[in-house]
This record gives sequence, structure tokens and C-alpha cells, in this order.
Amino acid sequence: MSPLALLGLPAIPAASALLLAIFGASLPYAVIGGIATLAAGLSFAIALGLLSLGLLGTGSSFVMDLGPWLSTNAFQAGLKLRVDSVGLCMVLLVTFFGFLITAYSVGYMRHDREQSRFFASLNLFVASMLTLVLSDNLALIFLGWEGVGLCSYLLIGHYWDEAGVPLAAFRAFFVNRIGDLLFILGVFTVFTTFGTLSLSDLSAQGSSIIVGHEKAAFAAALFLLGGAFAKSAQAPLHVWLADAMAGPTPVSALIHAATMVTAGIYLIMRLDWLYGVIPEARFIIGVCALITLVIGAFMALTQTDIKKILAYSTLSNLALMFLGLAAGSSSAAMQHLFGHAFFKALLFLAAGSVILAAHHEQDVRKLQGVLKTLPITRIAFWVGCIGGAGLIPFFSAGFFTKEAVLDSIRESHLEGFGLHIPGGVLYTVVLIVESLSALYMFRLLGYLSSDNPHEHHDHGHHAPKETSPIIRLVLAILAVAAPAFAFFSSKPRLVYWITGGRWEPETFHWAGALPSLVASIILAVGCFAVFSSSTRRASMSGLLTRLTLGDKGPFARKFYFDDLYAFIIVSPLKIISWIMRLLFENIFIGILHACGWIAGGFSLLLRRLQSGQAHRYAGFILLAVVIAALFLLRS
Repeated sequence: MSPLALLGLPAIPAASALLLAIFGASLPYAVIGGIATLAAGLSFAIALGLLSLGLLGTGSSFVMDLGPWLSTNAFQAGLKLRVDSVGLCMVLLVTFFGFLITAYSVGYMRHDREQSRFFASLNLFVASMLTLVLSDNLALIFLGWEGVGLCSYLLIGHYWDEAGVPLAAFRAFFVNRIGDLLFILGVFTVFTTFGTLSLSDLSAQGSSIIVGHEKAAFAAALFLLGGAFAKSAQAPLHVWLADAMAGPTPVSALIHAATMVTAGIYLIMRLDWLYGVIPEARFIIGVCALITLVIGAFMALTQTDIKKILAYSTLSNLALMFLGLAAGSSSAAMQHLFGHAFFKALLFLAAGSVILAAHHEQDVRKLQGVLKTLPITRIAFWVGCIGGAGLIPFFSAGFFTKEAVLDSIRESHLEGFGLHIPGGVLYTVVLIVESLSALYMFRLLGYLSSDNPHEHHDHGHHAPKETSPIIRLVLAILAVAAPAFAFFSSKPRLVYWITGGRWEPETFHWAGALPSLVASIILAVGCFAVFSSSTRRASMSGLLTRLTLGDKGPFARKFYFDDLYAFIIVSPLKIISWIMRLLFENIFIGILHACGWIAGGFSLLLRRLQSGQAHRYAGFILLAVVIAALFLLRS
């Protein structure tokens, strides 16, 4: 296969995005959707073609090097794309879900007013993510990194004329710009310290390259970690993730499944040689991920918006991946990245089907019993919820991947800054918090499966129905693909593939997993029984309101992070703007008034001189001649 195939992976959807951006407004909708889907499908076909190279499970790589891209006397970054076993798995994941979500969008966005702009942004998003995954140097990764951030801003703000949407898009954009600033500082630090930005060169030298540069390496690790935290929504830079729900539901599926939010995990995994010798950096990863895990799990339990429940579930699962990285097990983190992609994409797309069928209603309290008239969506939701809660081995896409992370945590410890957290303690806390996934998943499913016909909310329309064949087809494919991945995830070969044969798969211990599995099943069944009944649900909702302290409690206030940002950033900026406005109004406007008064005085003087009397003019002329003569005589 030609190395140019690597260039074709991002180039095809990028070309489609350009075509739709320029000519899309004059094209029929079927053509717009067809071009976008074909572009994503061609990238997926190329990715499948790369399987013939035999890279999976090996240390080999396939490279396309077009020479220098950025080059000065002191700096050089090549236009070099590289795919190895890990990269190929990521490319397959991105193109597979990019293709399915683009096809799904054809059914979902049929009545949208700005279809060409949406599909152009969607294709550019896929192209940017592929650039990020394939790049062999940090400078080119940053190009894809920025492209993903730009597209997320455009897609989150797609419904720009709706209340709150522009602000949500801006918040997501602003938080990611903070991360991007930290990322580029990390890139500069890496180059000035090690003299190269090539990932393959850096990883080939490994931890030995850090000798003599410990402080600079620590700074680079922290800067790059800040970029990863913003992109993958880890505390304290997690606040944008719920805002991403303002965009169309296919966007939520694309961002939250296999693309943008996984970029940070992928980056840290590629830099494992750096973080492996800096325990303080891993300590920070572990602590921040633990905080994020708690926030995500408890916030998902209390939300009433169907998409925000899934968004906070994503937050919790991303934290689990980072905990795997903190434990030193990149393989476990990457396994869960793949498992999460399958069940979360399925859940978001199933939620989109519900929202579309229920005329864009998103409040689960008004969607009670909606799944009764949506057979394919009902199956998809059950498969997705079982996968997200990790309930049934060999069927649940998240079971073996979560257990891999938990095992890695149990066998590790966090140490840094004079502090030490034993693996057993961390494992217990994570296990307890992670068990809440059974509650929030089946709370959602209970609402949607409510058997009380008197509570069915039809919004003044007919009962919700699945009207789009393409949406049903995509849901059916993923409802089969997720359990298929679950079965495959139990096999050692998955670990070989996503790690390039560098890590041996750990032996799975059924004895350790069974107690938590049984507890999760009990929690799921109990939660479903409560929330699928209006009587039991009402009593439980009242209890939860009292326990969470109502509107002033940590759940309603999002654990006070928005209040903290308002105090630290927004309030000082408001004070500075007030002071600057005061200064501008009193100094500059005062100067303008003074200029006006001076001009008025000169005008008054000139008016008095222009009297119209000839003898006065003669006197002024004579006086001027006398003054000039005296001046000339003195000189």
C-alpha cells in the first residue's frame, strides 16, 4: 500500500468539508449528506485497507514523510504521518464511528436550516482527529488538536439562534483555549529541552533522555497534562463538557465517544515514557481523575436532561481512563477508551432517536414510557445501559475494560509531593464510586421505560415513532457491534493490538470481580424498579431532594466549580472592566470635553476679531507691522 494512503485518511474528509463549505448552500440535502457520508466512508475503507500491513500486535510502523513542514535555523518539524498498532486501532475507531455518526446525521438533521455548515464541520472534525492520531510530532498534533477544538466550537454552537447556545459554545471554546495554551507551552518546553518534537524519536530514547533535564521534563509534563485535562475534561477543566450538550445530538455522540474527549488520553499514552519517570505528574493525574470520577458519577445521578446524564457519565468514564494512566497501565486505559466508545456512542445515538421522536424533548420526566413505541431504540438503550454499567460479562462493552482499569489500580499506588495513597485504598474508593454507574444508567432507563400510561407526554403530537430508516440501521449496527466488542475484549489479543505487543495481558480474576458484579446487578435492578414506577419514583425523588440539599447543595451547584470560576476569574475581570470604564469615562472623555472648550474659546475670540469695521482691521495690521519691525531690528 502506498504511504500516500495515510495522507488520504484526513485529506478526503477535509476536502469534503471544503467542498460543502463553498458549494453546500446550493446543493440538495441528499447530495450534502451523501458527500459527507461518502468521505467518512472512504476514510474508513482506507483504514480497513491498512489492516493488510500486519501492524496489529507488532512493533512495526508505516510511515509517510513529506519532509520539513515548519523549518527555521533553530526549529524543525516534519510533515510526517505514522501509524503503528496503537495508531491503527485509533484510526479504525475514529473512522468507524465517524462514518456511522455522519450517516446517522443524514436522518437526524433532515429538517435543519444550515445543513451544509453542519456536515462541513462534521467532516472537518473527523479530518482533524485523524491528523491528531496520525501525526508523529507534537507540532502537527497541535494542528489537529486545534482543528478539533475549532470544530467542537462550531458544532456545539450550531443552534446559534437558541437561548444559551452561543454562551455554551463560548465556554467550551474558552476552557479548551486554556488547555491549548498549556499544550503549546509544553511543546516549546519539550523542544528546548530535548531538541526534537518527534514522538518516535522521543519514545525510542525513552526515559534516558530525561537524565540531566529533570526540572524541565517535569514542567513539560505538567504543561502537556494541562492540555490533556482540558481536552479530556478532567477537573478543574471539566466544566465545558456539559455545555457540549447544546449542540445536535450526533455532535454529542462524536465528541463524547471516540474523538475529542479521548485525545487527551491518547496523548498521555503516547508520552508514557515521560510520565513513567515523574511520579508527581502521575500523582496529579490520579488525584484530579478521582475528583472528576466523583463529580461525574454524582452529577449523572441528579440530572433530568437525557443528554446531560450521558455527558456526566462520560466524565466519570474519562476519569477512569486517567486513573488507569495514573496507575501506570496505559493498556488498561486504552482498553476502556475503546469499550467506552462503543456503549457511549450507542447511548447518545439512541438518545438522539428518542429526542427526535419526541419532538426535541430532553427532560426525562416528560419522556416517561417513550421507549414503548420505539422498538429498535429500546433495544439500543438496553444494550448501551448494560454496557455502561458493566453488568453482563461477554455482553457488556464496559465490563472487562473497567475491570482491567480496576485491577491496575489495585496493583499500584500514587506517590508524590511527600504524599502516598495505597492502591488498595484507591481501588476501594473507585470501586464504590464506579458502582454508581448502575444507578444512573438504570435510573435513566427506568424513566424511559415507565409503564404508567397516564404519565406519557406526547407534546400535543402523536405517540413518538421511529421514522428514519438510516437512524434505525445505525442503531441496529451498534447494538450488535457493542456486544461483539464485549466478547472480543475478554481475549488477550485486544491488549496486544492496542499496545503493539508491549504489554502482556493480565490474568482476569473472576473471584475478585464477582462480588462487585453481583452488587451492581442488584443496584441496577433496584433502581430500575424504583424509577419505572411513578409511585416509587415520587417518593425516591423527594428523598433525593432532601439529601442533596436542594438548590444550594453541591449537586445543584455542580460542586461549586462554576462559583469558584466566577470568584477567581469572572469577578476580578468585572472589577477590572469597571475600573477601566471609569478611567476611560473620566480621563478620555474629560480630555475630549477640554478640547471642545478650548476650541470654543478660540472660536469666540475669532468671532470678536471679525467685527466688520475697517478701521479696526487697519489698526491690527499696523500693530502687526510694528511688532514685526521691532523683531527684525533686534535680530
